[in-house]
Parts: sequence; structure tokens; C-alpha cells
Amino acid sequence: MSTRFSFGIFTFVFFLCISVIKVSADSIIPPAGVLSANRRTALRCLSLSKEFVDSQDWNAALSQVTLGLSYDDSVSDLWYLMAVSHSGLGAQRSVIIPLLENSLKKNNWVDYNRDAARLMYADVLSDTGESKKAIEILDAEPFVYSADAEYVRIKALYRIGDEQSVSLARTKMEGAGRIYPFDTRFPLLFFKSEYGRPQSAASSAIASYFISRVSQYAEAAPDKDAELEIYAASFAAGEMRVRMLKSFSARDLRHPLYAIVALDANLLSEQDALSYICDFSDDSIDFDLLSEFLQKLGSDDVKKEAAAYFNSYSGVIEQDTDRDGLVNLYVKYGRGRPQTVFYDKNQDGISDWSLACDFGAPVSGSMKVPRMDFTWDDFPYLSSVSLPSGENDIPSYEFGLVSRELEWSPVLMNAGNSISHSLGFDFYYPVLNEDLRSLSKEELLACASSLSVNTNENGGKRIKFLIQNGQTVSAEYYNGQKMYAVARFDRNTVTMRVVDSDSDGIFETTEIYAADHGGTQNAFSDEQRIMQNLFGTSTASSGVYLRMIQVDTNADSIIDFTEEYLEDGTVVSSWDTDGDANWDVRNFRNDKDATETAEFRNFDGKNSVFVTLQNKIPASVKINEKEFSVTKDISENFYWIGEKNPAFAGDFYSECAQKALEHLAAISGAAASAVLEFKEDNGSIRVNCVRMGSFNYGMIIPYSETFPSLEKETAE
Repeated sequence: MSTRFSFGIFTFVFFLCISVIKVSADSIIPPAGVLSANRRTALRCLSLSKEFVDSQDWNAALSQVTLGLSYDDSVSDLWYLMAVSHSGLGAQRSVIIPLLENSLKKNNWVDYNRDAARLMYADVLSDTGESKKAIEILDAEPFVYSADAEYVRIKALYRIGDEQSVSLARTKMEGAGRIYPFDTRFPLLFFKSEYGRPQSAASSAIASYFISRVSQYAEAAPDKDAELEIYAASFAAGEMRVRMLKSFSARDLRHPLYAIVALDANLLSEQDALSYICDFSDDSIDFDLLSEFLQKLGSDDVKKEAAAYFNSYSGVIEQDTDRDGLVNLYVKYGRGRPQTVFYDKNQDGISDWSLACDFGAPVSGSMKVPRMDFTWDDFPYLSSVSLPSGENDIPSYEFGLVSRELEWSPVLMNAGNSISHSLGFDFYYPVLNEDLRSLSKEELLACASSLSVNTNENGGKRIKFLIQNGQTVSAEYYNGQKMYAVARFDRNTVTMRVVDSDSDGIFETTEIYAADHGGTQNAFSDEQRIMQNLFGTSTASSGVYLRMIQVDTNADSIIDFTEEYLEDGTVVSSWDTDGDANWDVRNFRNDKDATETAEFRNFDGKNSVFVTLQNKIPASVKINEKEFSVTKDISENFYWIGEKNPAFAGDFYSECAQKALEHLAAISGAAASAVLEFKEDNGSIRVNCVRMGSFNYGMIIPYSETFPSLEKETAE
């Protein structure tokens, strides 16, 4: 809310523009000798970081590349090794991608070459849903061919998933399996990619080849035994499958898929298979694998045991919703119901959205793009939506929504899933909402009952707009939990506001607003600014400006101070100094033409005294168009109006002025008035004393005049 007060009584500042001058480092070019020295230092850091990378001391490597880049950030190798180091430390793909992009963009290689970064970049792109782009990176000139490159290509082709891509993946897989016979990545990628996929003659032939080499793969990579062998066994048939499963079990290898394959091969009873898979499920289990297993149960007793286990389940169920081989949906359970849900669509390590649940029912969540926080009271009907500003994550806009008005959720909390069908009870599991739409501000407003926003007023407080049928009807202003102002609106335009400026619980200030049809007032309200920023257009046909301020300083229901802002730019400030509901002192100021006039009641209580200021100094006085002199006393900011009685010594008036200043100072407020009597040996004088802002006036009253309406005070 824009607010203007004269004479420094109240001051609200709402807009602060800070200009920041940024100096680019590229604009300051060091001498050639310095550049050469910096590069040598950067290359020494590169040499050390290579050694640390070779020994997998990732922290030390990262420290060196960071130091090297501070000396010369043009070296591609350093950016590449920073990506490698972060990867070794388990950083999210969202961190690694821009580092690789920088290394390729710089294209200034020393010890490594562009192909190493291309390969790593393509691999990360494929893992984050950009498989087509990954293949383009590898196939661009110069063509990259190696075991690593072929592995990434085949993985990307499987993830693209159309018939042509899968066929090409199988062709490349057949070749890679023979060219790199001891590289266990290829058979494992094949089996996992083909699992659950309809088989062809070509895929069956590849499967047979890999199955025949399982024992050799085990020798080549014993750490991959469990996963590779159990997937290979799932593709084997007859006695070959039985032999592979028995070998798997005899060597104490373990994998949850074993429960399914061994159950099919009659090597495990349903009871033993359930116990086996539950051992894994205590921590986490794959949703599709669990569903497949439960569907194979035929025993009612085993089903009841499984139902009892999952009805009180506390663990994580994971799912690869896009079947690219990477988990992107995580559901944490407690007492058999979802507690939290995380979804990372492109597996870059940053959740696209997350939900918190109360015994299975979502109650709150947040989304990354667009940045949004939301709550439900009655899922899936939203109760609030917050749109953060990005600064300290403080919401810029927070919509309170009408009950059961807006239905929206990233998931459907589904009890009709395969697990429920298998176990015979409602096991709630979130299913991605494929029709999820973005929520526009206009849609939120149409369903809103309130809208809370940040405001510049009073150092960053909040305004809560109350809305009916999409129209703002009132607003409440808060400092923390304390309300300090209330405003009324007409057609989304503020018309009046009451303010508790001193936080005493009393709304002593009333602000009246009006439409600025001519656009001359240059006073845009904070509320109007917010509305325009939110919806893109002004909510009223014209701007709004502060037309009048009224202040009741002592809570007696009588206005002590009024300030009006006229269309010609004049500001009229009025004070009622005696509490009779009539003004006693007024000031007229127009900054456009640099004029200012002070007006106060004459001692007779009828006529007005007009003091004209020039260059902010009292210069002339008129009463009923009659001119009076005005002279400055030696006392600071005290001016005498009218002729002084020569019978009194000059210093007498100075003493009177000082006493008058002391008397007026004791009266609170920006304006004060009093009729004072000053005595000395030669007699006495009566003075109509007035304070207006920083100026103090003393008008000498002739004793021939009477003023029954004014109380005479004596200043000894």
C-alpha cells in the first residue's frame, strides 16, 4: 500500500530499487605473462588431479580440479575430471551434466580428448531420458566406437523402445557379445532389457549364447554373479534352468528374482518363496517384481500370511515406471500405508514432485517445475497452493481454495492394483496421473477463497486477500501472526484501509483510495501492483491512488490529523489540536510548483492566518487579505507575526519565543496551538502560538481584542 504523510509523522516505503553494477571477469584481461603463469598452475593441478582420479581419491581430485579452474577455466580436461570426480562421489546427474557440457563447449583439451567427455555425456543423457540425443552424440563425427560406446548405444536403443530400435539393439548386442566376450555388462543389459518383453528368434538365439557362457562370466566378474546369473536362469528352460538355480543357491547368492524363478521351477515352496522375498522387502522391493510374485501364489494360507505382512508393511516399494532400467518412483510405507512418495521422472537426482501422506491419504506435496507447494484436506481436492518466490523459499502467492472446488493430484491413490487383487485387501499404491495438467494462476484465482502474498510494506509483511467468486472483497495485513491492517475492495480495487501503525491493537489510521482516471497521481497501490504482477493485466480500468488519510491518535473517535491528496498535486494536511472535531491548523503543499502555505485559526477563532513559504521559509502573512510582517526570532524555527510592541526590550521577545517553544514541545503531535500570556515589569503580551511540523509561529494579540473561544494560558 502506497502511503504518504507530511511533516514526517508517518513514513511507509514500499519500493526500493537497488542498482548493481556487475563487472565481467572477461572484461579484465591480465597481461600475457600472468595468463601464462595461470595456465601453468592450472596444468599442474590437472596433472595432480589425474593421479588422484587413477587412485579413486575423489575428494582430492575434486579439490585439485577446482583449484585449477580458478586459474584457468578454459581447460576442458579440468571440467571433465570435475564431472568424473563428482560421479565418483555419487553426485546427482543434474550436477554432472553441466560440467560435461562445459568441457565440450570449451573444446580445449590437453591430456584427454573430446571423445571421453562425449561418451560420459551420452551415458548420462541416456540415463536422464535423452536416449536419442545420446546416440546422436556418439554417432557424430568423429564416430566413437569402443566397448563403452557400444554399451551406451545398446542401452539407449532399448530405452527408446520402439520395434525398430529394439531390433537394432539386438543386432548390436549379438555383435558386442562376441567382440567383447568377457564384458559382463552386455549379457546383464540384455537379460534385464528383454525381461518381460515378447521374445523373437533373434533374442532367443542371443539368450542361448549368453546362457552358455554364464560360468565364464562368473569367473570374469564374480561381483556380478547374483544379478547376472538369476536373470540368465529366468531365460533358461528345463534342466538348464534347474542346474543354474541350484548352483545359484549352493553358492549363497541372493536376489529377489530367485523367489519367482525358483517357485516356477518347483525348487521353493510358496511358503519358502514368501519368506525369501520378504527378507528383501523389509528394506525395499520392486513393485513389478512383487506383483509378479504375488500373482503366482495359490495357497490361501500363504496368501493370508502375505496379506498380514503387507497390511503392516514398513519399507520402500520402488518402480521403474518408464521401464528404462532405472527406478524413478519411490513409495515409503508405514503400517501398510504410503507415508511419502517421490517421483524423479528423468532420474537426474532431483525429484519432480514429492508427497506426504497421512495413513495413505496425500495431505501435502511440492513440485519442481513449475515450483509449487500444495495441500489437500479432502484428497484429491486441493485446499491450498503456494507459488514460492525463490528467495529463501518464501511463498510469493499462497492460494486458499474453496472446499471441494479444485480436483488435482500428480497421482491417483489406487487400491485396485495387482497387489490388492492378489492379497484380497485394499493395498494402496500411487499410480501416476497421465493427464496431470498445469495449474494456472487464473484457475487458482477462480477457485480461491483467499490469496496471501508478500508485500514491500513495513519490511516484508504479508497481505491476505479474501475472495468471493473470483473477486477480492477485503484484505488483511499481517506481521507474523498479528494483523495490523484491514482493507475493503470494490471490483478488485482497494477503496479503504484501516491501519494499526503503532501495534497497540487499535486501528488509528484510515486510508481512503480513489481511481486515478487521468493517470496523474503516480501512486500505484501495493495491492494493485500485486494483482497486475499476478494476472498480467490491471484489475481495474484505472490506477488507484491514496486520496486521504485520517488519524485518531488517542482513540477518542475524533480525527486528530487528516491529509488529502488533490488531483492537481496539492497535499492538504490538517490538524485538530483541541479535540473539537474541527481543524485548527492546515498546510497546503504542492511539490510540482514548489508552493507551500500554512493556515491556522486567528485568535478570534473566526478568521484564518495564511503563511506563505518561499524556498521552505515563511515569507509573508495574510489575514482577510491584509498583509502582516513575519520575522524570524533568534530562537531556532520561531517566527513572529505582526508588529512587536517597542515598549518591551528586544530580548524579552526572545525569552517569550523560548518559553513558547518549550510549551509547544510538551504537546505531542506534529501540530499544536495555544494562547499564552508573557509578563514582565512593563506589562504583558498575549501570543497565539502555533507549531506546524518544524515551524513555530507566534502571533501577537492586541489587548483590545477579545477571544472567548480560546483559553488563555500564562507562561511565567
